[in-house]
Amino acid sequence: MSEARPAPPRSEVNSESLNTARRMVRERLRRNRFFNPDLFADPAWDMMLDIFIAEAEGRETPVMNLCLSSQVPETTTLRWVKTLEQAGIFIRRKDQHDQRRVLVRLSPDAARAMAEYLVGHG
Repeated sequence: MSEARPAPPRSEVNSESLNTARRMVRERLRRNRFFNPDLFADPAWDMMLDIFIAEAEGRETPVMNLCLSSQVPETTTLRWVKTLEQAGIFIRRKDQHDQRRVLVRLSPDAARAMAEYLVGHG
């Protein structure tokens, strides 16, 4: 596991990109009330949005929280976390306060790309 950088100050994240990420999450949850979520499964994107929002709010993201945000089983979550880490999008590290937990962050390049992408979708 790689060493993650400290959470960036909230001010480093453009408020438009943060608001867009929050809106996307709300819209995905709203859509799931009307349609079977399996029809639109995109766990990688759901995880990326969740981590982007958490980092902008100064929160850390344990791997197990990603099961909830992506609405997929733990095994699927772990497989996606590994895939996204290998792709250079996620950085994993042990929680310093609880060695049983693994925390996940966006890599600096992925965080920048997310912010830039989200600004154009506001």
